[in-house]
Amino acid sequence: MPQTNIIKNKYVLIASATVWLMVAMVSISESVFFYKLSNKPVPWDRVLIWDMNWLLWLIITPFILNVLFYLLEHHQKLYLTIGKITLFAFIVAFLHILVESTLSFWLSPLFGRVRSFNQVFFSILTYKTHLNLLILAALTGITIALRHWQKSQRLQLNAKQQQAALHDLQRQLAESKLELLRRQLKPHFLFNTLHVISGLILKKAYDQSLEMIAKLSDLLRLTLQYNDQQLIPLKEELKLVQLYLEIHQIRFGDRFHLDIATPPLYEDVLVPSFILQPIAENAVIHGIVPNMNQGCISLQVNHDAETLYIQVKDDGVGPKHGEALKEGIGLKNCRERLDNLYQKPHGLKLEGQPNGGFTTTLYLPYQKAAG
Repeated sequence: MPQTNIIKNKYVLIASATVWLMVAMVSISESVFFYKLSNKPVPWDRVLIWDMNWLLWLIITPFILNVLFYLLEHHQKLYLTIGKITLFAFIVAFLHILVESTLSFWLSPLFGRVRSFNQVFFSILTYKTHLNLLILAALTGITIALRHWQKSQRLQLNAKQQQAALHDLQRQLAESKLELLRRQLKPHFLFNTLHVISGLILKKAYDQSLEMIAKLSDLLRLTLQYNDQQLIPLKEELKLVQLYLEIHQIRFGDRFHLDIATPPLYEDVLVPSFILQPIAENAVIHGIVPNMNQGCISLQVNHDAETLYIQVKDDGVGPKHGEALKEGIGLKNCRERLDNLYQKPHGLKLEGQPNGGFTTTLYLPYQKAAG
Protein backbone atom coordinates (compact mmCIF):
# COMPACT_ATOMS: atom_id res chain seq x y z
CA MET A 1 0.00 0.00 0.00
CA PRO A 2 1.44 3.41 -0.95
CA GLN A 3 2.64 5.54 1.91
CA THR A 4 1.35 9.01 2.72
CA ASN A 5 3.39 11.49 0.68
CA ILE A 6 5.72 13.06 3.22
CA ILE A 7 6.67 15.71 0.65
CA LYS A 8 3.26 17.31 1.24
CA ASN A 9 4.12 17.80 4.88
CA LYS A 10 4.09 21.54 5.60
CA TYR A 11 7.34 21.36 7.55
CA VAL A 12 9.13 19.83 4.56
CA LEU A 13 7.80 22.59 2.32
CA ILE A 14 8.78 25.31 4.81
CA ALA A 15 12.26 23.80 5.13
CA SER A 16 12.59 23.70 1.32
CA ALA A 17 11.62 27.36 0.96
CA THR A 18 13.94 28.38 3.78
CA VAL A 19 16.90 26.56 2.23
CA TRP A 20 16.43 28.17 -1.19
CA LEU A 21 16.06 31.64 0.32
CA MET A 22 19.27 31.11 2.27
CA VAL A 23 21.05 29.86 -0.87
CA ALA A 24 19.85 32.93 -2.79
CA MET A 25 21.04 35.27 -0.03
CA VAL A 26 24.43 33.54 0.21
CA SER A 27 24.86 33.59 -3.59
CA ILE A 28 24.04 37.30 -3.85
CA SER A 29 26.26 38.11 -0.86
CA GLU A 30 29.10 36.13 -2.39
CA SER A 31 28.81 37.99 -5.70
CA VAL A 32 28.70 41.36 -3.98
CA PHE A 33 31.67 40.44 -1.78
CA PHE A 34 33.65 39.30 -4.84
CA TYR A 35 33.15 42.63 -6.65
CA LYS A 36 33.84 44.66 -3.54
CA LEU A 37 37.01 42.68 -2.86
CA SER A 38 38.13 43.30 -6.46
CA ASN A 39 37.43 47.03 -6.13
CA LYS A 40 34.95 46.80 -8.95
CA PRO A 41 31.44 48.26 -9.07
CA VAL A 42 28.72 45.72 -8.34
CA PRO A 43 26.74 44.95 -11.52
CA TRP A 44 23.41 44.59 -9.75
CA ASP A 45 21.61 43.78 -12.96
CA ARG A 46 23.86 40.80 -13.60
CA VAL A 47 23.85 39.70 -9.97
CA LEU A 48 20.07 39.83 -9.61
CA ILE A 49 19.30 38.25 -12.97
CA TRP A 50 21.98 35.59 -12.56
CA ASP A 51 20.88 34.64 -9.03
CA MET A 52 17.16 34.75 -9.58
CA ASN A 53 17.35 31.11 -10.65
CA TRP A 54 17.38 30.19 -6.96
CA LEU A 55 13.92 31.65 -6.63
CA LEU A 56 12.84 29.51 -9.56
CA TRP A 57 14.09 26.48 -7.68
CA LEU A 58 12.13 27.62 -4.62
CA ILE A 59 8.94 27.68 -6.69
CA ILE A 60 9.36 24.38 -8.52
CA THR A 61 11.02 22.27 -5.78
CA PRO A 62 7.69 21.03 -4.23
CA PHE A 63 6.58 19.82 -7.68
CA ILE A 64 9.94 18.13 -8.30
CA LEU A 65 9.92 16.40 -4.92
CA ASN A 66 6.36 15.14 -5.47
CA VAL A 67 7.24 13.71 -8.88
CA LEU A 68 10.39 12.06 -7.51
CA PHE A 69 8.44 10.62 -4.58
CA TYR A 70 5.87 9.24 -7.01
CA LEU A 71 8.52 7.64 -9.22
CA LEU A 72 10.31 6.10 -6.22
CA GLU A 73 7.13 4.98 -4.49
CA HIS A 74 5.66 3.01 -7.40
CA HIS A 75 7.73 -0.13 -7.36
CA GLN A 76 9.30 -0.99 -10.69
CA LYS A 77 12.49 -2.57 -11.92
CA LEU A 78 15.48 -0.57 -10.76
CA TYR A 79 16.72 0.31 -14.25
CA LEU A 80 13.27 1.63 -15.18
CA THR A 81 13.14 3.83 -12.08
CA ILE A 82 16.66 5.17 -12.74
CA GLY A 83 15.80 5.79 -16.39
CA LYS A 84 12.62 7.68 -15.58
CA ILE A 85 14.32 9.81 -12.94
CA THR A 86 17.21 10.62 -15.32
CA LEU A 87 14.81 11.58 -18.11
CA PHE A 88 12.79 13.69 -15.68
CA ALA A 89 15.99 15.42 -14.46
CA PHE A 90 17.08 16.38 -18.01
CA ILE A 91 13.59 17.67 -18.84
CA VAL A 92 13.42 19.79 -15.68
CA ALA A 93 16.98 21.07 -16.17
CA PHE A 94 16.18 22.12 -19.74
CA LEU A 95 12.86 23.75 -18.82
CA HIS A 96 14.51 25.59 -15.94
CA ILE A 97 17.18 26.96 -18.33
CA LEU A 98 14.48 27.91 -20.85
CA VAL A 99 12.42 29.80 -18.25
CA GLU A 100 15.51 31.49 -16.77
CA SER A 101 16.65 32.49 -20.26
CA THR A 102 13.25 33.96 -21.09
CA LEU A 103 13.16 35.97 -17.87
CA SER A 104 16.73 37.18 -18.37
CA PHE A 105 15.93 38.21 -21.95
CA TRP A 106 12.89 40.21 -20.78
CA LEU A 107 14.58 41.81 -17.79
CA SER A 108 17.97 42.69 -19.34
CA PRO A 109 16.70 45.80 -21.17
CA LEU A 110 15.52 47.22 -17.84
CA PHE A 111 19.17 47.38 -16.79
CA GLY A 112 20.43 48.69 -20.12
CA ARG A 113 21.74 45.32 -21.32
CA VAL A 114 20.33 44.30 -24.68
CA ARG A 115 21.13 40.81 -25.90
CA SER A 116 19.47 38.40 -28.28
CA PHE A 117 17.52 35.48 -26.86
CA ASN A 118 20.00 33.01 -28.40
CA GLN A 119 22.89 34.70 -26.64
CA VAL A 120 21.13 34.56 -23.30
CA PHE A 121 19.91 30.99 -23.81
CA PHE A 122 23.27 29.49 -24.83
CA SER A 123 25.11 31.42 -22.14
CA ILE A 124 22.84 29.99 -19.42
CA LEU A 125 22.82 26.57 -21.08
CA THR A 126 26.62 26.53 -20.96
CA TYR A 127 26.99 27.53 -17.35
CA LYS A 128 23.86 26.11 -15.72
CA THR A 129 23.21 22.67 -17.23
CA HIS A 130 25.65 20.79 -15.00
CA LEU A 131 24.54 22.85 -11.96
CA ASN A 132 20.87 22.08 -12.60
CA LEU A 133 21.59 18.38 -12.96
CA LEU A 134 23.60 18.39 -9.73
CA ILE A 135 20.72 20.13 -7.95
CA LEU A 136 18.26 17.56 -9.26
CA ALA A 137 20.58 14.76 -8.16
CA ALA A 138 20.68 16.33 -4.70
CA LEU A 139 16.86 16.62 -4.64
CA THR A 140 16.62 12.95 -5.63
CA GLY A 141 18.94 12.02 -2.79
CA ILE A 142 16.89 14.14 -0.39
CA THR A 143 13.68 12.46 -1.56
CA ILE A 144 15.22 9.01 -1.08
CA ALA A 145 16.40 10.02 2.40
CA LEU A 146 12.95 11.35 3.30
CA ARG A 147 11.32 8.13 2.09
CA HIS A 148 13.72 6.01 4.13
CA TRP A 149 13.17 8.23 7.16
CA GLN A 150 9.42 7.92 6.70
CA LYS A 151 9.70 4.15 6.40
CA SER A 152 11.86 3.95 9.51
CA GLN A 153 9.32 6.07 11.40
CA ARG A 154 6.53 3.83 10.14
CA LEU A 155 8.46 0.73 11.15
CA GLN A 156 9.08 2.18 14.60
CA LEU A 157 5.40 3.07 14.90
CA ASN A 158 4.39 -0.40 13.74
CA ALA A 159 6.84 -1.93 16.22
CA LYS A 160 5.34 0.16 19.02
CA GLN A 161 1.83 -0.75 17.91
CA GLN A 162 2.78 -4.43 17.72
CA GLN A 163 4.41 -4.19 21.14
CA ALA A 164 1.29 -2.52 22.51
CA ALA A 165 -0.86 -5.16 20.82
CA LEU A 166 1.34 -7.87 22.31
CA HIS A 167 0.98 -6.38 25.79
CA ASP A 168 -2.75 -6.10 25.18
CA LEU A 169 -2.93 -9.72 24.05
CA GLN A 170 -0.95 -10.80 27.10
CA ARG A 171 -3.31 -8.82 29.31
CA GLN A 172 -6.31 -10.31 27.54
CA LEU A 173 -4.80 -13.77 27.95
CA ALA A 174 -4.38 -13.21 31.67
CA GLU A 175 -7.92 -11.87 31.89
CA SER A 176 -9.18 -14.80 29.84
CA LYS A 177 -7.56 -17.25 32.22
CA LEU A 178 -9.35 -15.53 35.08
CA GLU A 179 -12.52 -15.30 33.05
CA LEU A 180 -12.50 -19.04 32.44
CA LEU A 181 -13.04 -19.46 36.16
CA ARG A 182 -16.27 -17.52 36.01
CA ARG A 183 -17.45 -18.27 32.47
CA GLN A 184 -20.80 -19.93 32.84
CA LEU A 185 -22.57 -19.89 29.49
CA LYS A 186 -20.94 -22.86 27.84
CA PRO A 187 -21.05 -23.02 24.06
CA HIS A 188 -22.95 -26.31 24.06
CA PHE A 189 -25.75 -24.71 26.09
CA LEU A 190 -26.05 -21.87 23.57
CA PHE A 191 -25.96 -24.31 20.64
CA ASN A 192 -28.52 -26.58 22.29
CA THR A 193 -30.78 -23.62 22.97
CA LEU A 194 -30.56 -22.46 19.36
CA HIS A 195 -31.20 -26.03 18.23
CA VAL A 196 -34.30 -26.23 20.43
CA ILE A 197 -35.49 -22.88 19.08
CA SER A 198 -35.12 -24.10 15.50
CA GLY A 199 -37.01 -27.28 16.44
CA LEU A 200 -39.83 -25.25 17.96
CA ILE A 201 -40.03 -23.13 14.81
CA LEU A 202 -40.22 -26.25 12.63
CA LYS A 203 -43.05 -27.50 14.86
CA LYS A 204 -44.70 -24.08 14.42
CA ALA A 205 -44.55 -23.52 18.18
CA TYR A 206 -43.92 -19.86 17.54
CA ASP A 207 -44.98 -18.58 20.95
CA GLN A 208 -42.53 -20.90 22.72
CA SER A 209 -39.72 -20.12 20.31
CA LEU A 210 -40.24 -16.37 20.69
CA GLU A 211 -40.33 -16.70 24.47
CA MET A 212 -37.09 -18.70 24.46
CA ILE A 213 -35.39 -16.18 22.15
CA ALA A 214 -36.47 -13.32 24.44
CA LYS A 215 -35.13 -15.03 27.55
CA LEU A 216 -31.90 -16.02 25.83
CA SER A 217 -31.48 -12.39 24.72
CA ASP A 218 -32.08 -11.14 28.25
CA LEU A 219 -29.62 -13.67 29.62
CA LEU A 220 -26.91 -12.68 27.17
CA ARG A 221 -27.55 -8.98 27.83
CA LEU A 222 -27.19 -9.45 31.58
CA THR A 223 -24.10 -11.57 31.03
CA LEU A 224 -22.46 -8.75 29.06
CA GLN A 225 -23.65 -6.14 31.56
CA TYR A 226 -21.89 -7.83 34.48
CA ASN A 227 -19.06 -9.42 32.54
CA ASP A 228 -16.36 -7.20 34.08
CA GLN A 229 -17.59 -7.34 37.68
CA GLN A 230 -16.37 -9.92 40.15
CA LEU A 231 -19.09 -9.23 42.76
CA ILE A 232 -22.71 -8.28 42.07
CA PRO A 233 -25.87 -8.02 44.20
CA LEU A 234 -27.65 -11.31 44.81
CA LYS A 235 -30.84 -10.02 43.19
CA GLU A 236 -28.95 -9.58 39.87
CA GLU A 237 -27.33 -12.99 40.19
CA LEU A 238 -30.77 -14.52 40.78
CA LYS A 239 -32.07 -12.86 37.60
CA LEU A 240 -29.31 -14.59 35.67
CA VAL A 241 -29.87 -18.03 37.12
CA GLN A 242 -33.66 -17.71 36.85
CA LEU A 243 -33.42 -16.81 33.16
CA TYR A 244 -31.09 -19.75 32.66
CA LEU A 245 -33.50 -22.16 34.34
CA GLU A 246 -36.56 -20.65 32.61
CA ILE A 247 -34.98 -21.39 29.25
CA HIS A 248 -34.74 -25.04 30.32
CA GLN A 249 -38.31 -24.80 31.60
CA ILE A 250 -39.53 -23.79 28.14
CA ARG A 251 -37.45 -26.60 26.68
CA PHE A 252 -38.75 -29.31 29.04
CA GLY A 253 -42.30 -28.00 29.33
CA ASP A 254 -44.64 -28.54 32.26
CA ARG A 255 -42.58 -31.44 33.59
CA PHE A 256 -39.94 -29.04 34.93
CA HIS A 257 -40.70 -26.64 37.79
CA LEU A 258 -38.85 -23.89 39.61
CA ASP A 259 -39.11 -22.72 43.20
CA ILE A 260 -36.89 -19.71 43.78
CA ALA A 261 -37.84 -17.84 46.92
CA THR A 262 -35.51 -15.15 48.20
CA PRO A 263 -36.44 -12.72 50.99
CA PRO A 264 -35.82 -9.01 50.22
CA LEU A 265 -33.30 -9.03 53.07
CA TYR A 266 -30.74 -10.68 50.79
CA GLU A 267 -31.21 -8.64 47.59
CA ASP A 268 -28.17 -6.42 48.21
CA VAL A 269 -25.85 -9.13 49.49
CA LEU A 270 -22.76 -9.38 47.26
CA VAL A 271 -21.97 -12.70 45.60
CA PRO A 272 -19.50 -13.64 42.82
CA SER A 273 -21.00 -12.95 39.42
CA PHE A 274 -22.30 -16.04 37.55
CA ILE A 275 -21.51 -18.27 40.51
CA LEU A 276 -24.95 -19.93 40.61
CA GLN A 277 -25.32 -20.86 36.94
CA PRO A 278 -22.88 -23.83 37.00
CA ILE A 279 -24.55 -25.06 40.19
CA ALA A 280 -27.96 -24.83 38.49
CA GLU A 281 -26.54 -26.45 35.36
CA ASN A 282 -25.19 -29.29 37.47
CA ALA A 283 -28.69 -29.81 38.91
CA VAL A 284 -30.24 -29.84 35.42
CA ILE A 285 -27.70 -32.20 33.85
CA HIS A 286 -27.33 -34.67 36.72
CA GLY A 287 -30.78 -34.39 38.26
CA ILE A 288 -33.45 -33.34 35.79
CA VAL A 289 -32.23 -34.69 32.44
CA PRO A 290 -31.65 -38.29 33.68
CA ASN A 291 -35.13 -38.14 35.25
CA MET A 292 -36.90 -37.93 31.88
CA ASN A 293 -36.54 -34.13 31.84
CA GLN A 294 -38.85 -33.74 34.78
CA GLY A 295 -38.49 -32.55 38.34
CA CYS A 296 -38.16 -29.40 40.39
CA ILE A 297 -35.21 -27.17 41.21
CA SER A 298 -35.50 -24.96 44.25
CA LEU A 299 -33.25 -22.24 45.61
CA GLN A 300 -33.16 -20.99 49.18
CA VAL A 301 -31.06 -18.33 50.91
CA ASN A 302 -30.26 -17.84 54.59
CA HIS A 303 -27.38 -16.68 56.75
CA ASP A 304 -25.88 -16.64 60.19
CA ALA A 305 -23.68 -13.96 61.75
CA GLU A 306 -20.94 -13.89 59.10
CA THR A 307 -21.80 -16.47 56.45
CA LEU A 308 -24.31 -16.52 53.62
CA TYR A 309 -25.78 -19.88 52.57
CA ILE A 310 -27.38 -20.53 49.19
CA GLN A 311 -28.89 -23.99 48.64
CA VAL A 312 -29.79 -25.35 45.22
CA LYS A 313 -31.86 -28.54 45.39
CA ASP A 314 -33.30 -30.85 42.77
CA ASP A 315 -35.55 -33.88 43.15
CA GLY A 316 -34.08 -35.76 40.22
CA VAL A 317 -32.48 -39.20 40.18
CA GLY A 318 -29.75 -38.35 42.68
CA PRO A 319 -26.53 -40.37 43.10
CA LYS A 320 -26.61 -44.13 42.84
CA HIS A 321 -26.09 -46.07 46.03
CA GLY A 322 -22.42 -46.08 46.95
CA GLU A 323 -21.47 -43.88 43.98
CA ALA A 324 -18.98 -41.12 44.73
CA LEU A 325 -20.06 -37.62 43.80
CA LYS A 326 -18.03 -36.27 40.87
CA GLU A 327 -17.56 -32.59 40.15
CA GLY A 328 -17.37 -31.18 36.65
CA ILE A 329 -15.30 -28.28 35.45
CA GLY A 330 -18.03 -25.79 36.35
CA LEU A 331 -18.07 -26.69 40.03
CA LYS A 332 -14.28 -26.88 40.20
CA ASN A 333 -14.11 -23.39 38.74
CA CYS A 334 -16.58 -22.22 41.37
CA ARG A 335 -14.30 -23.51 44.10
CA GLU A 336 -11.24 -21.85 42.55
CA ARG A 337 -13.04 -18.53 42.24
CA LEU A 338 -14.14 -18.69 45.86
CA ASP A 339 -10.58 -19.49 46.91
CA ASN A 340 -9.29 -16.46 44.97
CA LEU A 341 -11.94 -14.09 46.28
CA TYR A 342 -12.25 -14.94 49.96
CA GLN A 343 -10.06 -15.57 52.96
CA LYS A 344 -12.92 -16.20 55.36
CA PRO A 345 -14.81 -19.53 55.37
CA HIS A 346 -16.26 -20.36 51.97
CA GLY A 347 -16.86 -23.34 49.75
CA LEU A 348 -19.26 -25.75 48.07
CA LYS A 349 -20.92 -28.75 49.63
CA LEU A 350 -22.63 -31.48 47.57
CA GLU A 351 -24.97 -34.00 49.15
CA GLY A 352 -27.29 -36.66 47.84
CA GLN A 353 -30.81 -36.57 49.27
CA PRO A 354 -32.36 -39.70 50.75
CA ASN A 355 -35.42 -39.48 48.49
CA GLY A 356 -33.43 -38.69 45.35
CA GLY A 357 -31.83 -35.58 44.00
CA PHE A 358 -28.91 -33.41 44.98
CA THR A 359 -28.39 -30.53 47.36
CA THR A 360 -25.57 -28.12 46.60
CA THR A 361 -24.79 -25.58 49.29
CA LEU A 362 -22.74 -22.50 48.48
CA TYR A 363 -21.42 -20.68 51.53
CA LEU A 364 -19.37 -17.48 51.57
CA PRO A 365 -18.81 -14.37 53.71
CA TYR A 366 -21.95 -12.31 54.32
CA GLN A 367 -21.26 -8.94 52.71
CA LYS A 368 -23.74 -6.25 51.72
CA ALA A 369 -23.21 -3.70 48.98
CA ALA A 370 -22.04 -0.29 50.19
CA GLY A 371 -24.67 2.44 50.40
